[in-house]
Amino acid sequence: MIDNATIRILADNAALTETQRRPAAASLDAVRQAGGFSGYDGSIADLTHAIADLARGCPSTAWIVATSTTHKMLAEGLPEPVRSKLLADPGAIAAGNIMPIGRAVPAPGGVRISGLSANVSGAEDATWMSFGVLLEQPGDQPPQAMMAHIEAAQVTIQDTWRVAGMRGTGSHTVVFEDVLVSHDHLGPPPDLQSAEFTKYALTVLATVVGSARGALDRTYNLFESGKKVFMTPTPLTESPVAQAWLDEVTRLVEKSENLIEEILRTVDEPPATHGGQLAEAVTDSLAALDKMLDLNGLGGFAESNPVQRFWRDATVASRHPLLNRFFASHMASLA
Repeated sequence: MIDNATIRILADNAALTETQRRPAAASLDAVRQAGGFSGYDGSIADLTHAIADLARGCPSTAWIVATSTTHKMLAEGLPEPVRSKLLADPGAIAAGNIMPIGRAVPAPGGVRISGLSANVSGAEDATWMSFGVLLEQPGDQPPQAMMAHIEAAQVTIQDTWRVAGMRGTGSHTVVFEDVLVSHDHLGPPPDLQSAEFTKYALTVLATVVGSARGALDRTYNLFESGKKVFMTPTPLTESPVAQAWLDEVTRLVEKSENLIEEILRTVDEPPATHGGQLAEAVTDSLAALDKMLDLNGLGGFAESNPVQRFWRDATVASRHPLLNRFFASHMASLA
């Protein structure tokens, strides 16, 4: 169960997570002890709420929970005993890329896969990984897309993750060369039009919305600290303008959280059904974060101030393909 103690551990280690560009060991241990990598027995509501809560402490660590859970969802469709083997350890981290970026060729006992995948979140801490590959077919037949699930020890990691936000996710480049994958470790690719993608989108959206809530927690603390409006003797708590600003920020964060609840009520519908709600929740969260930085002033951009990290993390996370508002608009124009 994700509680305030777990969130506090993540918050206390968020700066270290960002500096070392992978989740702090103490943060991962706390998430494991709270059952954060377990998948919550298939309850997407519980999972979404847990990720949002974790993001209040450290968005990067929450992101690892989100992406790991996505790959564990994909493994659910594998035959036994492979499924049980991969999912045996509820605290294990899974990583990978669902895009068919790899090449697969038939081989005795299975297929051999080769490829290079950028932005693999949690690459250094994963126990196993899954990648989209295109399997060569005989004759003029088009290649067949599928997911290949392999042990993390079978890949090479290139240190490439240097970005403006979500720095602690360790989303490095993974290389797999001529890896033999048995047939029982191959599964179907995810269907972009299926309701499963709505669940994937919710896990990444929860990180963005949870980041806004985490920054709001710190902004409330700012008001309680006695900070004064710039070059005035007026405390923020006594400024009607500052209070109105805080009320608007709170409204935007609560609205984005309510949008998540709306999506959860119809989570079994495909992601296209929820495109407007996803975009609106992202827009509201980012707008709230901008306003919080206004309240914090230049001090909000100090490296010691976690608000700027929430802002950077949410800004980068919101460009994930499942949330990217430009990409969603482009795809809608093609429908």
